[in-house]
Amino acid sequence: MTAPQRENFELVLEFHHELRVQVAGLQEVVTAVVMTHVTPVAKPPAELMSRILGAADQLPRREEPEGFVVTDPRGLVEWVNPAFTAMCGYALEEIQG
Repeated sequence: MTAPQRENFELVLEFHHELRVQVAGLQEVVTAVVMTHVTPVAKPPAELMSRILGAADQLPRREEPEGFVVTDPRGLVEWVNPAFTAMCGYALEEIQG
């Protein structure tokens, strides 16, 4: 804003109460933003990431068996494996056909 524009703006503010209140509120927000210093999150060192990933690789893997359902061409259930029964709780006899 140029100096003459600023003078005109201040003159308007002097006689326009609502605008003066609005500008005062905006000045508070700007001051708060300027005074707030946000420290950026540092990227963890590559050595630390390597150690964490290495430790994760050492954990035992627990592979879950996959549930299988065999259907006929019409989509009617003909067979399920034990993993399907364990996951869903339905035995072949309950859902067959």
